[in-house]
Amino acid sequence: MTHDIAPSELPLGEVVRVLDEQGYTGQFQAREGGDIRCLTCHRDFPAHEGHADHITRVEGASDPADMAIVIPLRCPHCATAGTLVAHYGAESSIEEADVLVALERVPREGSGPEAEPGISHPSPG
Repeated sequence: MTHDIAPSELPLGEVVRVLDEQGYTGQFQAREGGDIRCLTCHRDFPAHEGHADHITRVEGASDPADMAIVIPLRCPHCATAGTLVAHYGAESSIEEADVLVALERVPREGSGPEAEPGISHPSPG
């Protein structure tokens, strides 16, 4: 897996489409208190149980401040593989911010403060 912290050149819809083709067909929603809701089984789970080791960051084509991330996840209750799309930065909701803080990020290499979260781009089909 490539770990790249630069924003994806693909638009948001294309990133979601690529992940959908890779089997991430479900959807997740950020909830209050750092929980994530699976929109297949409608059950919540704590964000810290999700593993955000393949995050794709996108910015709006017309407005770079329109910042979002796409996180592929698997529901611990029903095993649905899907994506959570969340804003970050100034446009982030309280629920999205809580989830993003709580998600477990797998370092690209090493450990300690130098290790960076894995952020990567899906390859187009």
